[in-house]
Amino acid sequence: MTGNAFAETVAAQQGATKAEVKKIIDAALSAIADATARDEEVGIAGCGEFKVKQSAARERRPTA
Repeated sequence: MTGNAFAETVAAQQGATKAEVKKIIDAALSAIADATARDEEVGIAGCGEFKVKQSAARERRPTA
């Protein structure tokens, strides 16, 4: 599902305009990004947890 399709679905379910829903979705994603940038975990019931995970760099495989 694309972002536009998601916004249309939520708008139809909530009786809101697609533009209103897109603003809310953008604000929610921005809040999640801001919190994870501060090394905070964000948990949303039924959706999951968002957190920054540090991982080791991958080694480059030689090309044939």
